[in-house]
Amino acid sequence: PTDNTSGPTYSPATGTLFTAIHHPPALAELSTEGRLLRHIDLVGARDVEGITHVDGDRFIIVDEGKSRLNWISITPATTAIDLENSPFITLDLGTLSNLGFEGISWDQRKQELVVVQEMLPVRVLVVGGLDRAVRGQGLAIESREWRPEGWAGHGVSDLSSVTVHDPTGNMVLLSDMSSILIEYSAAGQPLSLLALWAGRHGLRDGVPQAEGVALAPDGAVYIVSEPNLFYRFDR
Repeated sequence: PTDNTSGPTYSPATGTLFTAIHHPPALAELSTEGRLLRHIDLVGARDVEGITHVDGDRFIIVDEGKSRLNWISITPATTAIDLENSPFITLDLGTLSNLGFEGISWDQRKQELVVVQEMLPVRVLVVGGLDRAVRGQGLAIESREWRPEGWAGHGVSDLSSVTVHDPTGNMVLLSDMSSILIEYSAAGQPLSLLALWAGRHGLRDGVPQAEGVALAPDGAVYIVSEPNLFYRFDR
């Protein structure tokens, strides 16, 4: 990737990671060791912040600049994607410029999309019915705000990414400013915390600007950080 990766996702269909690139807008396929496998140009994008795997070769990307979700297909032969030819939904919630939707994750168990807003306010939005609508199977979209249990709320300064662990349904939230990764149960109970600080969890230096997180089925945690840093944490 040439500049500023963000919002990765793990695809069980390929056993690889896909991540968004800001400038110029593109996607990259990475091995689980962080090796660049493929670069995919994105035509018609403004500020892509995240990508999530849905099923097979189907993915959803979030464009913060347009407050837009695009459904795309990435096959082994894909080298470029024109977003003008892909289904999309706009979620314009009146967010401030560059403080909008920072990450997305597809919840395989519930068939819902989880979207995080960076700050002002920090929030997690769960949207159901989107995939059925895109497939032309009826318009029944529902959205709700997800909140963790307890009086402290999210307890972080911002949110830069989210991922749902398919085997358990647990939600993992990443905060760049707080430099932590927090795992919650599906019911919102905090379960674990991964501090991204120097001297912790094998880190010689702290993670400078954590932009995205993905989980593999075996529990491996992948984090991308600007500019183009790749981290893998194993149990």
